[in-house]
Amino acid sequence: MGWQDEYKRKFVSPEEAVKIIESEDTVAIPVATEACALSKALMNRKDELKNVSILLRMPRFDLGWFGRDFGETFTVILDTQPAGVGAKAMKEKGLDLMPFLYALRFKAEHDPRREPQEIDVVMIVVSPPNKHGFCSFGLYLSHKKDYTRMAKRVLAEVSDTPNMRVRTPGDNYIHISDIDFFVEHIPVAIQEPQQKHTQLDKRIVEYVSTIVRDGDTLELGPGLASSLPGLGAFDDRHDLGIHSPIIGPELLELVRRGIVNGKSKNIHPGKCVSSGFRWIENEEDIAFIDGNPIFEVRSSSYINDIRVIASNDRMVAINGILAIDLAGQIAADSIGMRMFGGAGGQVDFAIGSVLSKGGCSIALLRSTTSKDSISRIVPAFEPGTIVSIPWTFVDYVVSEYGIAKLLGKSCRQRAGELISIAHPEFREELAIQAKRLF
Repeated sequence: MGWQDEYKRKFVSPEEAVKIIESEDTVAIPVATEACALSKALMNRKDELKNVSILLRMPRFDLGWFGRDFGETFTVILDTQPAGVGAKAMKEKGLDLMPFLYALRFKAEHDPRREPQEIDVVMIVVSPPNKHGFCSFGLYLSHKKDYTRMAKRVLAEVSDTPNMRVRTPGDNYIHISDIDFFVEHIPVAIQEPQQKHTQLDKRIVEYVSTIVRDGDTLELGPGLASSLPGLGAFDDRHDLGIHSPIIGPELLELVRRGIVNGKSKNIHPGKCVSSGFRWIENEEDIAFIDGNPIFEVRSSSYINDIRVIASNDRMVAINGILAIDLAGQIAADSIGMRMFGGAGGQVDFAIGSVLSKGGCSIALLRSTTSKDSISRIVPAFEPGTIVSIPWTFVDYVVSEYGIAKLLGKSCRQRAGELISIAHPEFREELAIQAKRLF
């Protein structure tokens, strides 16, 4: 039997596919996976099942798991990173969170001292198979392949949209023989957040551009960091490289212009290595990515491995943060008891980049929030604030008022550096508090 016959045999209704899920099972839905048809069919089995755990990884919108009371049937757990939608559900619905460094999410799978969390079923979205029977995970791979390797069974919705049909070198594929059932995908319009930039952001961009040098390898996180290329931060640079969880449209444009070419990289030379592409909607951009050998898409377990990050010489990680205290501890997950979208992969890269030969880490923040009424640079965090990045790994911190250089500085020196980039309205009080602290 050829793969075509196997594929046809495995193509069933969502209701038929979810029959393989049993009571006590754990079902994973990875990041950027809008498995709406399968989710709906599974929810409709509410009265048949008990104690099914649903692991949701960084949902972009509510698939229906947040808005209903499932009693003893389904327990929803946010996996690794909640994202904005998940953080809201934690506050309103009391959902649980299973925190992980991206690099450690599947550590137990390879460690005989630990019991790996069993995943009975994973629900994903893939492209139709190519002529060899391989499906693509689409523009954004992340950890999807890792979940399919761990899961006992795999259910896939098949989407023929341009962002799913794209083919990239690396790990971004799965054979139809590794999938138990296929169902038709229900398309969903995803409204990705639009970045709005101010004059303050442009000042931050100017400071960042003085730190990045020709031949550096970049990691750009979401938010302002991902917009740096579009705001001109790297226009005068040459031979930049990429080793990053995400390539966004602005960074993609630098590849198109030849500013990013990977020529200076010591590992994967000439390659733009990532876990995939986000916020790419332009058909011309998708066509540029499709089959382009300059791109290599690898699973997050590789991209975010601190050892791999550190092995890239001149690795420069740039990420936005929520707040920093005068000791240099960074909060990127929560402020007090209020959880935000999560630090994501920036913790891996903050550590790996400072361990890199000639590398550095750059944390970005606007100095204030709430119309300049609250400083993001604080003497000490509110009780309950999660310290995302310890002070010993914090390197450069950039606000619209300048650059604070913390690595290798004493406590008093660090406080002085941070006060110098705080909003002028808060500097006097911060200085008073610094004297009390240090």
